[in-house]
Amino acid sequence: AHGIGARAASRIVAELRHRAEAVPTFVDEVQGSAGGVYRDAVDALEALGYSRIEAVEALSGVPAEHSDGSAEDLVRHALKAIGR
Repeated sequence: AHGIGARAASRIVAELRHRAEAVPTFVDEVQGSAGGVYRDAVDALEALGYSRIEAVEALSGVPAEHSDGSAEDLVRHALKAIGR
């Protein structure tokens, strides 16, 4: 941002880092084997160039009947949701 130097920026990042890490995400709330599938889907979407926030938001919009599927199914449905 204009007017923010390196020292101020690093101070802001240091102060906000612990707050951002404490915020649970949709993927963190999923337990068991389904959690691994969601984490894999988030990782795949990030590899495609989407941010973690975009990936989690897209996956949270996937219908419940697809939540027990494979990571590939989740990514396909998430990409459809992002494309809308």
